[in-house]
Amino acid sequence: MKKLIILLTAIFVQFTIAKAQETKIEEAKVPKDILQTFKEKYPTATSAKWTKTKKTYNVYFKIGKYKCFTAYNTADGKCDGASIAMSFDNLPDAVKEGFKKCEFKDCPVRDVMESSTNMETLYYLYLKCDKENKPYVAFTPAGEMKK
Repeated sequence: MKKLIILLTAIFVQFTIAKAQETKIEEAKVPKDILQTFKEKYPTATSAKWTKTKKTYNVYFKIGKYKCFTAYNTADGKCDGASIAMSFDNLPDAVKEGFKKCEFKDCPVRDVMESSTNMETLYYLYLKCDKENKPYVAFTPAGEMKK
């Protein structure tokens, strides 16, 4: 769990630094391959706002009422990572089952986030719970809780 917190902290710091170096751009200035990949992956996305850093094109958008973020590598146009807010009901069944079996199953879920990188996808369930000062639990798509 400590490794996960360190990793999340590192990602947050990188994101914060990158955010400070972001420049807003018009959709017309986004490379066509990146724009096509985005539109294919998120066909129902609305309110897309694009930014550019030295290494990535970033897009902030909505799917329904949920806020989302995706980063695309400028070198190859592939998605480097995405964070998507979602409802508990939209989680994969394996994740819902994993949560029902974990020690925090009695804690109300405040928010849910799917976080994907080119290495893995995790589902974060942010809790309204003081049990062991646990603000969230993370699950793999197979429903295994990450420690």
